[in-house]
Amino acid sequence: MAVNRDITADDQVFFDTDRRLSYTVYDGDPTAEEIEAGTAVCVDVAGWALAWTLRKKPNTSVALIEKTSVDGITIEGIFDPSPAINTQRVIVEIEDTDTYDPDASPEVYVKPSTTYAYALKRTDDGEETILAFGSFTLLQAAAWE
Repeated sequence: MAVNRDITADDQVFFDTDRRLSYTVYDGDPTAEEIEAGTAVCVDVAGWALAWTLRKKPNTSVALIEKTSVDGITIEGIFDPSPAINTQRVIVEIEDTDTYDPDASPEVYVKPSTTYAYALKRTDDGEETILAFGSFTLLQAAAWE
């Protein structure tokens, strides 16, 4: 089920802004070509417990950002096993304060133009598995504060 998907400039995740990351979950381990061709089979994730984490490196124990089904992850749309019909998506809400919050203790500062590692995981007991993973890079735009 794990899909390697890097979050790059194409995803337009900017430092100190809000952004929704959208994921489709597939059965098995589809290739990028199968996903692009629409031949990968979608999986119904309704009711799954999910977590999304951002870390400096994959093996770092401290998370810079953590989202869960309780706080920051929602499931939207209607499931169908056919990718052409399926509108179900896992949505991860990245808020501006997740990347920069000088008032937090400790201060939150996820550096733009630095490559981090992230993963989206199913966390149900006995069903734990990585669904998506990759590198994550924030973009920097002109500051207005």
